[in-house]
Parts: sequence; structure tokens; C-alpha cells
Amino acid sequence: MHALSRHRRVFRPVLATLVTLAWLALWLWTRSPYGRYLEHGDWTTSGPVAALCGAIPGGSLIVPAVLYALSWTLMILAMMLPTTVLLFNTFDRVVAVRTDRTRLLFLLGLGYVAAWSAFGLLVHGLHALLLAGIERVPARFSSANSSTGASTNAARR
Repeated sequence: MHALSRHRRVFRPVLATLVTLAWLALWLWTRSPYGRYLEHGDWTTSGPVAALCGAIPGGSLIVPAVLYALSWTLMILAMMLPTTVLLFNTFDRVVAVRTDRTRLLFLLGLGYVAAWSAFGLLVHGLHALLLAGIERVPARFSSANSSTGASTNAARR
């Protein structure tokens, strides 16, 4: 039982440190010259990332995906990991008598972050597909709406 109480004394400070470091990394990243990589603008068309995208085969897909995955994973560590305390405490009670408890808790955390990171990559890919589909919508739909709006405003005057 002494090892269990030691684990509980160590887990929360380690978790708090990890979350604090993730928030600090996000804060520093947004204030650096690379802060635009956390935004959803088209930052792969100019600057050093554009050169990197051109140098790597398939780089226009791979480099943005890796950078988005990194920023998504930092967000998970900063914002979502603190909500897992109950999950870790419950799982810790389940595996309390096992000798490989620490490894299992580590794998639980790694699996949690990996699953959410994979979800982030999936959503990023779906977002890119949605934007590509929107670009293929004929321009006449958008110009028809804007001309209708202009004629409606003129008629109101």
C-alpha cells in the first residue's frame, strides 16, 4: 500500500508539470515567428515552410499534417489531459496489485494521447477535403447571391 500512496503523491505533480509545460510550449510557440503555424491560414504557400514543402516529396501534404499534428497533440496535453485524473485513478486501482503498474499507466496515457492525435489527423484531412470540395463549387452560385443581395439593397432605398 505504501507504493500506491507514493504513486498518488507523484502522479499529480507530474501531471501538473506536463500540462504546464504544454501550455508554456503553446504560449511560446504563438509568440515566436512560427506562431502562424498554429493558425489555420494558408501558411504553406510562403516562407520557410513553403521551401520545405517543395523539397520533400509530397511535402505539401506531409509537412502541414505533421505541424498540425504537433500543435493538436500539444493542445491535448494542455487542455484534455487534466480531465483524465479520474481515469488514471480508476485504472490505478484496477492494476494496483500488478508489478507492471507503472508501465500500464504510462501505456494508458500514451494510448489516450495517440488516439486523440489520430483523431486530430483524421479531422484535419476531412477539413482539407471539405475545403477542396468547396473550391470546386461553381462561382455562379456565390456571384448570384451577391448580385441578389445588391439588388435587394438598392430596391430598399
